[in-house]
Amino acid sequence: MSFKLEKLNKGLTRLASVRQYPAAKKQYVAKQTKGRVFRVGVLHKTELTEAALLRNRRGFTNAQLNTVAHAPSLYHWLFHRCGIPFAETLSLMKNGGLKVNDVVVANAGDLESQLSWETFQQLDIQVRTSLPALVSSAASAGDAAAEGGAVTGQGPWVPALKRALHRTYTFLYLGPHVSVSSEESDPRSFVHAVAPTMGTDPSAHLGLNVLRPMGFLNGMKGIGVASNDVSIVRYWNNECLGNFGVYDVRFPRGTPPELVQRAAKDMEESLREKVQPQISGDVGVSCTCVCCPAPPLTRDMVAKHLYPDIPLLTEERLLVTTPLLPYRVARRLHRHGAVLSLVRSGPFMLHSSLVQQKMRPLSPTDLALLFTFERRLKTNRMVLSLREFNVGDS
Repeated sequence: MSFKLEKLNKGLTRLASVRQYPAAKKQYVAKQTKGRVFRVGVLHKTELTEAALLRNRRGFTNAQLNTVAHAPSLYHWLFHRCGIPFAETLSLMKNGGLKVNDVVVANAGDLESQLSWETFQQLDIQVRTSLPALVSSAASAGDAAAEGGAVTGQGPWVPALKRALHRTYTFLYLGPHVSVSSEESDPRSFVHAVAPTMGTDPSAHLGLNVLRPMGFLNGMKGIGVASNDVSIVRYWNNECLGNFGVYDVRFPRGTPPELVQRAAKDMEESLREKVQPQISGDVGVSCTCVCCPAPPLTRDMVAKHLYPDIPLLTEERLLVTTPLLPYRVARRLHRHGAVLSLVRSGPFMLHSSLVQQKMRPLSPTDLALLFTFERRLKTNRMVLSLREFNVGDS
């Protein structure tokens, strides 16, 4: 019990002496942080120790630790379910592009009000889309109906849950004109500013997410998907469970066969030791390295379109199928003069037309394939999270 005697220590005569003990750091998240947003490592100006961080992240993936929402707000709903980043949600609200149950949201405090997931499921949340096709069709329909200039230049209202109506999905040729390295401020980030390639967009400063298998480096060429849908990025980039890439490794002409065989053996050992232990047996992800001859020149897209100026070896090449390409093996291949190309990323193949066009929007068939693939990634992540608790061992 403390009588606050230290308040009497004002003069020279010390009536009481109270020893000051250092305040202990809190190891766990305070109870009043429920529903607020924080980043890993910094919780409301309180630094966490590394041991506490490891305790708090047990059972979670990195993607699940960026935001915590026990009672979600509209920010969280639009982020996790609709793929809209927080900054874009705020700009939509300021421009009158967000409405709930036919009421336009005009107060920033409404974005932070917390409701249950079931309540959000019943609400009719709509946003104004900025996709050019829908904007032009809405403008033509407005001119035909002669409704005046109120709708001119503004996109139509679309349900926020239908991401294909307000998110952009574009095939992107990952050549030298696109840097796929992460942001310097956050090395684990997968947000890349490729706005000059994607064209002028009001939300270009937010950056675009380049979907690709983990381990893809700047020195390679290949296929990627650029999207501002943050809900799909978490499952594509941060989980290497169902996503995979097929890398075509070519060697310059004159390379001795012993070097190719040694590189194939090195790749097989690295995949077996570093990648395969991370993959669950329940998830059907192939992790192989095959040495095979190159296809005929008429069908050889790598030699014909990607590297037409380099005489490549036609007798042997390496086809590596893996969700994670080891960085050091790729660097060793580069030192031996090999060129690496990502010819398949997830369900999509690299075609020669993309090499010339540099970018192409996904067709409705491609979008259906993309969302089916995303559902498979979520299922695979759930299977692995169940295996983490060793259910079968008990």
